[in-house]
Amino acid sequence: MAFALPGGHVLVNTGLLELADRPEEIAAVVAHELAHVTRRHLFCKVISSGGPYVIFKLFLGGGGSLLSTLGAGSQLLVGQGFSQEYELEADAIGWETMVSAHIDPRGMTGILRKLQAAQLRMGAQPVFHAFSSHPATDKRIQRLEAKWQKLKDKSSFIDLDKPETK
Repeated sequence: MAFALPGGHVLVNTGLLELADRPEEIAAVVAHELAHVTRRHLFCKVISSGGPYVIFKLFLGGGGSLLSTLGAGSQLLVGQGFSQEYELEADAIGWETMVSAHIDPRGMTGILRKLQAAQLRMGAQPVFHAFSSHPATDKRIQRLEAKWQKLKDKSSFIDLDKPETK
């Protein structure tokens, strides 16, 4: 769907565009990924996961070049994704970003529900969540719905589907 890249870039693929029905859902995913960028989750993940491996290989040798060592470290990073903690933090920051921009943050729960339904249609097997980089989707939706219930001003959101906002 989308993911954060080094250098502050966010890549959005056509799968997200096909899955989303509303612009708020796309905005939610982008806000979530931008939260990974602003909180430097990728850097933290490199340091916590790949960093020790890369440092060990660089200083103690092992027959590999710097490029192959960095490649192995980056493969470790890509394979593991962000931690559940980082994902929940990105959800919360993405939510706040949308509220601050006057974009209906329920786009986040909407796209999570659609993603969950698409995964079930494709026959995705539930993952034991201790080994998953993402928290259970139900848990994420419940946390975001609780934020909606606590939100005081629910009337100031811009309707992104109106012609004058396009």
